[in-house]
Amino acid sequence: MLKLVLVLDQMARNQLAPPDSKTVEDYGHQLRALLDAAKAVYAARNVSALNGFQADSLPTGILGFLDDSAHPGGRYSNINKLTGHRHQAMADPITRWGEMASQIMRTQAAARARERAQMNGRTADVALGDAAARVMSDLNPRRMDVAPLHVRASEPDTAVKYAIDALVTLIVALRDVIDSLCGSAWAVNPAGQSGAAEVPAMKAFVLFACADRQYAMRKRP
Repeated sequence: MLKLVLVLDQMARNQLAPPDSKTVEDYGHQLRALLDAAKAVYAARNVSALNGFQADSLPTGILGFLDDSAHPGGRYSNINKLTGHRHQAMADPITRWGEMASQIMRTQAAARARERAQMNGRTADVALGDAAARVMSDLNPRRMDVAPLHVRASEPDTAVKYAIDALVTLIVALRDVIDSLCGSAWAVNPAGQSGAAEVPAMKAFVLFACADRQYAMRKRP
């Protein structure tokens, strides 16, 4: 969708002539760079649809996490550590997700969700007590007792729902951005020009996105 923003902007400004494919392909999977480019498009058009997605917002943070995970240093993190590959600077994605899950629980999750995670830990501690052997580590990694281990296991299940909701919020904003750009492209379409690229109503392709947090919280990730 972010690349589509760039394509439609180019077409709207150039009588529907699309950009060279390399212009878009050079972005690869660099989601941060694509979001910045999309913001620049709309800043130039005095449109505020993406203004709420600042660097410290949850949607931008999740996008950055996905960006890092797509980087060779992220998606091959374990192999890189074993082989001594040059991509060693990237944080391990599993560790990073653990950090993000903790942050989401602190800053986004409802008090009831945090209490539910704590309750899971207390229940497991009562049920298992000293009979449990510690054979698992946290995502940081750190060995944990029964109660905090079960609390930690509950947190990502809740955090991922907030992460999905954040991404859906971004998709909804981008849908409106794309719809506006389609309108701009239609406005410059010269009547009767043969061979011009057709621009469909692309908003219809992402009508599945609905910014409804309550719905997202009910879904199983």
